[in-house]
Amino acid sequence: MKGIFSIVTVAAASGLALAQDAVNSTVPQQVEAAPATPAPAETSGGSFSFKNFMLDEDISFFDLGSNDITLFNTRLSWELEDRVDINLNLPVYTNGDTGLGMVGIGVDFAAIKSPTTWIDAVTIGTGIELPAASDDFGGDSINTKLGAGVHGKTGVDKLSWCAGVDGTFVSDATFLPVFGGLVFDDVFHLGGGLHYNWCDGVNVALKYNYWDVDSAGSISTLGPTFNFDLCPSAKFEAGFDVPVSDDDASELDLVVRAGFNVKF
Repeated sequence: MKGIFSIVTVAAASGLALAQDAVNSTVPQQVEAAPATPAPAETSGGSFSFKNFMLDEDISFFDLGSNDITLFNTRLSWELEDRVDINLNLPVYTNGDTGLGMVGIGVDFAAIKSPTTWIDAVTIGTGIELPAASDDFGGDSINTKLGAGVHGKTGVDKLSWCAGVDGTFVSDATFLPVFGGLVFDDVFHLGGGLHYNWCDGVNVALKYNYWDVDSAGSISTLGPTFNFDLCPSAKFEAGFDVPVSDDDASELDLVVRAGFNVKF
């Protein structure tokens, strides 16, 4: 498994989420020398803009037979510069005990936008997992992450696609619920999905995920996701995943997911 990530170049959810939405770019506007009506000053570089602040709250239940795990994940993200955003993930796990997992900090960059009619954006990302975990919900050293994602159109009306790959370089351990707890080797993950805009404010998707860990084996899941616009700045999401292949390394039977996203 070591070394497989030399080809791996950002979660999810929001993830990743697999990779999942492109960073929206903002175009600085040129200030006229003497405008008839003064325009509000634009802020850039070094200041947070709450119009680009997003909050995701997600709950995932992992049915593992005798050792079920529930994940409560809070994800905060800010668009800091054109094509660049920073995100913070705060996972809390419960499996009889409850504790904070490894805190994730990441940076995503929309490297390419609309290179073809089939691709809307290509995003690359990097990040770290900090050893803030309690009750054996993470390792004692910093883990590093690299990833890339892409999304675009299929050519079929209202149908779009996404795909992504990411790797976690584990220095001590990381917590992976699909394998029931701690894993001690590097993690390779890829995912993809098809999204259909059913009607205004309603989107349905079919998502696939694959994980591979040297010491824990591999597992694939497949399942639907439903997105509903609660208002222009808030969305609700729910779905489930079932394992479609594994090498008997995981006892996972079902994943049930729900969450909401708010943009400020």
